[in-house]
Amino acid sequence: MFNVCYDCNGELVESRGNVYGYWGDVELIFPELPKYQCNQCDEFYLDEKTAILIQEITRALDNIKETPEIVDIRDSYDLLIKHVEEVYEIITEKKLHLIKTNNKIIINRKDIYSIFNKDNISVAARKHCNITKDVEKEIDNLFKGKE
Repeated sequence: MFNVCYDCNGELVESRGNVYGYWGDVELIFPELPKYQCNQCDEFYLDEKTAILIQEITRALDNIKETPEIVDIRDSYDLLIKHVEEVYEIITEKKLHLIKTNNKIIINRKDIYSIFNKDNISVAARKHCNITKDVEKEIDNLFKGKE
């Protein structure tokens, strides 16, 4: 990443804050994302992957007619950035559950994790004495299939 502001040649400092996504007439706020802020003029810059991620999410939400004021991805940012090429598809094909509250959409970390880690098995903890034989057999079969 660059370290000098294009506008005033001030030093860019890594920080977190609101970032804006635009697609046509749509403007969305993405809170608490990484950005580079000029210490002189306050202009901010994004690294390439973050800019693409925000654009793809904004474009996808516009295409499915879900345009809230705020899109909260701070919890899932690190996973989304690793799969930036697939973000548009998982939103437009409704593979992802969007949590909607008032004028905000939240993209939850556990939902992103489950989409991109289909080969992993998660089993809820239970007291062994309360597990029926058929459930125990099914759990054994699941783990044998993973080896």
